[in-house]
Amino acid sequence: MLSPSSDGRLLLCQISAAQIFEEATNGLTVVRSPVACMDAAASKIFTGILIYFSARQLRMRDALIELCAELNENPVTRNISKCVSVEYPHRFLLAKLREAGVGY
Repeated sequence: MLSPSSDGRLLLCQISAAQIFEEATNGLTVVRSPVACMDAAASKIFTGILIYFSARQLRMRDALIELCAELNENPVTRNISKCVSVEYPHRFLLAKLREAGVGY
């Protein structure tokens, strides 16, 4: 389980209409788009990256998969622990996330 601590920071990427956290707090950085997530992940040091995604957003599925693949290929972010939390399981999406090498 990823948790922010005094020696680490957690990046939360909320790709969803419903917001879990409104703002950053105690080692938690919150962003709300795939572009903002990649930018933050590549510009700061994080212990882990949690991506919360609403599977209902059909048009954002490809962006989610691309983000996960890029995070795993980027030399700055490839060794950071990553986890995707999906609101509803979707067979196609879960298969693509597995191909991108991200836990869910």
